[in-house]
Amino acid sequence: MKKYCQNCYHPLTYKAKFCAHCGQKATDGKIPVSDLMQQLWFRVLHLESRSFRVLWRLFIPGQVSLDYFSGKRKRYPPPVQFFFVIMFFFLLLVNHLIGDTGHIGFRESEEGFRIASNDTITPPADLYRLGQRYAQIQRLRYTFDSLPPEYRTPEVRAALDSLFRRTGDGGSQALGAIFSADRDSLAIRPPDSLSFSLGIRHLKVSVMDLFEHDADYLIQKYQLTHWADKMLMRQGIKSVKEPKTLIKTYIGSLAWTLLVLVALMAGVLTLLYIRQGRYYVEHFIFLLHEHTAIFLLLTLTMLLANITRLDPYIWGLVLCWLLIAPVLAMKRFYRQNWQLTMLKSTIFSVVYAIGFLFLFIGGIVVVFILF
Repeated sequence: MKKYCQNCYHPLTYKAKFCAHCGQKATDGKIPVSDLMQQLWFRVLHLESRSFRVLWRLFIPGQVSLDYFSGKRKRYPPPVQFFFVIMFFFLLLVNHLIGDTGHIGFRESEEGFRIASNDTITPPADLYRLGQRYAQIQRLRYTFDSLPPEYRTPEVRAALDSLFRRTGDGGSQALGAIFSADRDSLAIRPPDSLSFSLGIRHLKVSVMDLFEHDADYLIQKYQLTHWADKMLMRQGIKSVKEPKTLIKTYIGSLAWTLLVLVALMAGVLTLLYIRQGRYYVEHFIFLLHEHTAIFLLLTLTMLLANITRLDPYIWGLVLCWLLIAPVLAMKRFYRQNWQLTMLKSTIFSVVYAIGFLFLFIGGIVVVFILF
């Protein structure tokens, strides 16, 4: 029986694996998992085996950039693509570690409510459920206290006290542990209110309201009319309901934040080395290679630290490398003396830190608004 290509209907020769006309693989329409993963690897990530054979050269400061601009480009993946591939694995690992071992706590300060790490025995995913139980029990307490004296008998109070003991004081101890900054915080009760803050906008919301009502009800109750206040209320409640998702969204935006930062810092290097007459793209690719090396190292270090007990020693060595490698890379790539390299490296580091701070905060604000 004559077979035809499913894409262009060109006749297929006997036992042909690919169409001679359009190049599509001869198939009956069924796609096994192996083919799907192969397409993901080669068409999305588009990495070849030779790319991995030269990964070690990333750990030689400035070497990949020197090779790239000396004409040895075939051996390396495209810089932007390779950066995103390494960031993909880095963020995938970070999200995995957060999902497995991350503890999320909450802090109340003058600046407002914020999410932070917390070493408590309470799973962070239980926050909203605990809050709802706490609000229900507190509402029951208020209802009992408002009853006429003849109904507030010792027997009823004893029954309520027994109920509260069975529920861990209505979840107040567990909820207080999540909101506390101290490790030994089981006796600390939750705060009466929380403050949501986004720059110059601040909102203070009762904990009871937060866990009893939805955002639309609270917007009406607190008579919020400004769009920023409404957005802050909606997103603040959502961040309490899904804190881990919010943090993962922040982490997911890191790749784009760093790419924008690299683009800006390439302009700084253009100014610092303007007398060398280099193109902007040379500085951009140099920084991409160095950032790729940094996040490849961080990915490997997290994997190694997660499966060994050498955590402090490993991270100490990594920190030393991160302090030394950028200076060595600039020295090798731009070929200036040590005095000029150290001066320009210091200027670059200060501007980099300031730029990263502003972009990271801006990214957090954008993610919070769109979350």
